[in-house]
Amino acid sequence: MDYLRIIRPVNALMAAATVLAGFLISFQGIYFEFSGLAMLMLSALFITAYGNVINDIFDIDIDKSNRPDRPLPSGSISTKSASIFCFLLLLAGLVSARFAGVVYFKTASAIAVMLWIYSAYLKSTALWGNMLVALLSAITVVYGAHFAGDPYYAVWPALFAFLLHLAREIVKDMADVEGDQAVGCKTLPIRFGMRSSASIVIGILAMLLGILPIPWRDGLYSRTYLILIVLTVLPPVLYTVLKLLRGFENRDLKIMSGALKFAMVSGIAAVLLGKG
Repeated sequence: MDYLRIIRPVNALMAAATVLAGFLISFQGIYFEFSGLAMLMLSALFITAYGNVINDIFDIDIDKSNRPDRPLPSGSISTKSASIFCFLLLLAGLVSARFAGVVYFKTASAIAVMLWIYSAYLKSTALWGNMLVALLSAITVVYGAHFAGDPYYAVWPALFAFLLHLAREIVKDMADVEGDQAVGCKTLPIRFGMRSSASIVIGILAMLLGILPIPWRDGLYSRTYLILIVLTVLPPVLYTVLKLLRGFENRDLKIMSGALKFAMVSGIAAVLLGKG
């Protein structure tokens, strides 16, 4: 169970689901290689799990303050065992990607390197680490769309994913200020303050709300897309914006993070069900 917890299975499954969504959004034919798509999804799942484990390895001191119940700071998994597990996940992700195709192997390798760089150097910086995580999340959509043969239809979902993940990453940093500050991290809220960070999140989400209707206006997605966006994506995003405007406590930030994650999932559903 501890090995399952350390990979953050919900996030790993979301990565695989996002690859599938990118494929379904862009697929225009009637035949595709199911085994290749399955390998691509497994690759995303394993590489995401690898990234989560390596992140916990680098963050063990921070998590002793922020998340002492996590497997590494609690001592239920040793750093050595986590490192071996991390390597096996990376190997599984790269092998799966190679079965899908050489281009996906190269892409997965590059993503794995960037995840290591993020955990080792960028996580504790202001905004750069947040932007890298958001970019990798957006790439996952394109990853699946490329396999379908036409990434054009995945451009808007990738942009939505980038903005939502960027906002959520900053909110998560705001929730972790105490632990991050104790180990000398220089995240956005530590360097520029909570209020400035909140303003940046509000600006990102306002940009997201401004562009969400564009694919419907341009005929890429149907009215179903617009209805689902209004019913399932708009409420959690507006909730986050209003809480940031009116004032918040640490427990509110964790709720906001969960709300934005829900917006990500429901946004993928809206795009899939509202495909024009």
